[in-house]
Amino acid sequence: MTASEYTQKHRPIRAKLDGKGPYIVTELTVTEQIFSRSDYAAVLISKDKISESLLGKAIALSYSPGLEGNRKEARGFHALVSSIESLSFDPAKALYTYRIEAIDPLSVFNYRVSSRTFQDMTSKQIIEKVLSDSGLKSYFKLSMRSTGSKHSYCIQFNENDYDFLRRMMASEGWHYHSDHNGNQPYIIIGDNNQDFANLDNSKIPFITGAKDKTHAIIHWHVRSILGVSKLSLGDHNAELAECLSSGDRTTTNSVKNNALTQYFFGQGHNDKNTIRDSAKRQMESIDTQKINITAQSSIPALGAGLRFTLTDHSDSEHNQEYVVTQAEHHFSATESGHKTEYTNTFQCMPASILWRPPFLPKPQIHSVQSAEVTGPSGEETNQDKQGRIKIHFHWDLQGKKDEKSSCWVPVSQASASNGFGVQFIPRVGDEVLINFIDGDPDRPVVCGSIYTGKNKPPYSAATQSGIKTRSTPKGNSSTANELRFEDKKDKEEIFLQAEKDLTINVKQNSKKTVTGTSLLTVEKTINISSKEATSLESKDALSTKSVKDTNIASDANISLDAGKNANMSATSAIKIDGQTIELKGKTKIKLSVGGSSIEISPSGIKITGPQIAIEGQGSATLKATIVTVESKAKTDIKGALVGINGSAMTQIKAGAMVQIQGAITKVN
Repeated sequence: MTASEYTQKHRPIRAKLDGKGPYIVTELTVTEQIFSRSDYAAVLISKDKISESLLGKAIALSYSPGLEGNRKEARGFHALVSSIESLSFDPAKALYTYRIEAIDPLSVFNYRVSSRTFQDMTSKQIIEKVLSDSGLKSYFKLSMRSTGSKHSYCIQFNENDYDFLRRMMASEGWHYHSDHNGNQPYIIIGDNNQDFANLDNSKIPFITGAKDKTHAIIHWHVRSILGVSKLSLGDHNAELAECLSSGDRTTTNSVKNNALTQYFFGQGHNDKNTIRDSAKRQMESIDTQKINITAQSSIPALGAGLRFTLTDHSDSEHNQEYVVTQAEHHFSATESGHKTEYTNTFQCMPASILWRPPFLPKPQIHSVQSAEVTGPSGEETNQDKQGRIKIHFHWDLQGKKDEKSSCWVPVSQASASNGFGVQFIPRVGDEVLINFIDGDPDRPVVCGSIYTGKNKPPYSAATQSGIKTRSTPKGNSSTANELRFEDKKDKEEIFLQAEKDLTINVKQNSKKTVTGTSLLTVEKTINISSKEATSLESKDALSTKSVKDTNIASDANISLDAGKNANMSATSAIKIDGQTIELKGKTKIKLSVGGSSIEISPSGIKITGPQIAIEGQGSATLKATIVTVESKAKTDIKGALVGINGSAMTQIKAGAMVQIQGAITKVN
């Protein structure tokens, strides 16, 4: 064939690239499968070079069987070019030979790897979001009857979009397959066998070895597979503090072996309905794999995701409706036309069995990641009633570092009990370490905090450690509550600071021992109160000093007891006031002011002073067994009326003279 003879006339297989062509196709191999990659490999001849700019563009392939001049299109395929390989150039014929490989639109997502979070979205909304972001949504038709589970938090981390989308579908029991009925590639995502279209002329007879039949199945092999009879799931909801169980989900297959059971824990289910539905779908998925039928035909219209009905099988139980799950097509065309143009092999399953995709576990994260604590703009703290916080992963390119950056993430504590334990909640802007429960990327937990170049440690000295909080809002390093330990040899210290108030509540006893000096400095008021006795004891000197007044008061008695001397002095006055005042000394009591004194002893009372005055407003009585009034100079006894009376005798005696003088003097 020369370039002048290059024509598609009477050729069974043709191709168009991005709407251009047609090109002569000499070989075509197609592999289609429900819920899996579809591959298309074509060897084609072109008069012109095929540019790499066609990568990612649509390729349309068609097969038209029949005799030359009477060919009619029986099958078409649509895909996206993934590879262009130049095989040869024939200069004599001026023709290029290429191998073109293509894939279904969903498989293109293998080339997209993302790390992002989805919040408060259903499975369907997440799938739509990923498809929209890719710019390839026009290739997809979503036929699901439900929106799927609601995800408060869903993470895609270092995962290609293809794997992520497939596991999202699998978690809901959704499937997908290629649809070639339009003028471009399509992927149909569905949740029921009714999403698989009926094959045109869907009744196909089984005729053993009838290779010349264009509408017959010529080989039919049924394979039954041993499988699980029961499946159950378990999980734990930390928010509800509740263990969840799906209960047993039993196979619908006629072969039951109750010893073959499966139990899985920790797939990330948050409520009873979700875990039960998931267990049901996973059991249905296992049942899907228990019967496998391999067949062969020359019907090009057969393809993955189509339904047909088998007839004329000698075993009547096989004459029923089936779903094609996988198909391999082999097309060839030569100039001579003597080579067989088309054959296929395919796999199918009874349509009475609900087709479910295999469960695809989430890729687990077994390493610790770092993140930043986030919150509303201008806020320094952001937590809920359970002490959970919001975070922003450094790999999240779409997050805005605000109160919507993540779900509420629990914070690991040294102890967490009902109403008691340890509580330190990271602040907005802190760098925290994140681990994942059961390795599940959708279940992060804060396991610690780290200092960074932005957030410096509170202590630069290697010998210092402790706890230092910060006042909020608008606090700084100097406005903080702090408990600091200094471990430097010979300078060991425990430092405690309350930025405002310090409250210590001891419900029983408190004991404090200081082997050195204890100093208490209070800038304002200090109050010591006790409902029972208060004792203050010193084995050395005890000193109490006040710049202003000192008051000692008691509703009962006050006792002052000294082992030796007790001294009380004042620069001004000392006042003792009471109903009764009693001063008692075992040997002597002495009151003195300057040269005057009153001395009381067991032998008597002595009053000494430059002048002594005894004055009574009513009367003054001086009484004793013997009374002596003596003066070295002069003694005056004076009064309006003076009486000297001795019951036995009164003696008035003078060494020189006795003078008795009065207006009237009477001596009797």
